[in-house]
Amino acid sequence: MVGKGSTANTDGQIFIDRATIEKVIDACPNAEWRLLVALSRYAGLRVTSEPLILLWQDIYLANGRMLVHSPKTEHHVGKATRVVPVFPELRQYLEDARELAHDGAEFVLPSLRKPGAANGDWRSVNLGTMFGKIRSEEHTSELQSPMYL
Repeated sequence: MVGKGSTANTDGQIFIDRATIEKVIDACPNAEWRLLVALSRYAGLRVTSEPLILLWQDIYLANGRMLVHSPKTEHHVGKATRVVPVFPELRQYLEDARELAHDGAEFVLPSLRKPGAANGDWRSVNLGTMFGKIRSEEHTSELQSPMYL
């Protein structure tokens, strides 16, 4: 019996250096967009699902950790959540967003959520259009999507 070969296509994989990411972050229109890019790059969150359901109650800055809920893996036993370190590169963006959040804010990125996202329909949230504008402003064409930071 012959085993199935690898189906992974690594042709599109490139390393995005810190200087490029910081250029992208600087081009973001507001603190929530800066945090979205930072969460993707510095915490490895899966865009769009994980950042859009991130709650302030799950951010533990004093301990340098956050609890991330994962719709992609929640159906696997013990994989509904994971603890992610808050690296120094990410901390400032979280602090900035927290400072701007209104009292009693539940979600970390409330303005990026659409009505459909509240029901788990991530396809209704189009982050690609704005990310395309950010990318073109900084001439960072190697960044195809916010999902691949």
